[in-house]
Amino acid sequence: MGPMAVAQAGLQVFGALSGANAEYQQGMYESGIAAENARRAQQSAEQIRQAGNQAEQAKRREIRRSLGRSAVAMAQSGTGSGGSNALLLKQASTEGEMDALNLRYGYQSDAYAQDLEALNQREAAKAARRRARGAKRAGFINAASAALEGYSSYSGIRAQRRAMTPTGGS
Repeated sequence: MGPMAVAQAGLQVFGALSGANAEYQQGMYESGIAAENARRAQQSAEQIRQAGNQAEQAKRREIRRSLGRSAVAMAQSGTGSGGSNALLLKQASTEGEMDALNLRYGYQSDAYAQDLEALNQREAAKAARRRARGAKRAGFINAASAALEGYSSYSGIRAQRRAMTPTGGS
C-alpha cells in the first residue's frame, strides 16, 4: 500500500503543476491578445486624430475659398464689401468656423473612444497576467499540499507497519 500512496501523491503533484502551467499559459496568451488589441486601438486613435486634423484643415481651406468667391462676386456686382455684405461674409465665416470645430470635435470624440478602448485592453492584459501568476502560485501550493499529504499518508502507513511488526527476541 505504501508505494501506491507515493504514486498517487506523485500523480497529484504532477496534476497540480500541469494544471497550473496550463492556466498560466492561457493567462499569458490572453494577456498578449489584450496587449495587441490595446496597441491597435491606440494606433487607431492616432490615425483618427490625423484624419481629423486633415479634415479640419480641408474644411478651413474650403471656407476660405468660398468666402473669397463670395467677396469677388460682391465686388463684381458693384455692391462692395461694406454694410450688409460685410455682415453676410462675417456670418458665413463664423458658420464655417463652427463647421470646422464640429469636425474636430467628432474626430476627437472617436479618437477618445479608441483611447478608452486601449486603456481597457491594457487593464485586461494586466488582469490576465495577474490571473496567470495566481494560477501558477495556486498550482505550486496545491502540489506542495499533495506532496505533504502523500508523505503524511506514507509515513502513517510505515508507522502502522512498524507497530505491527514484532520486535526481536524475548
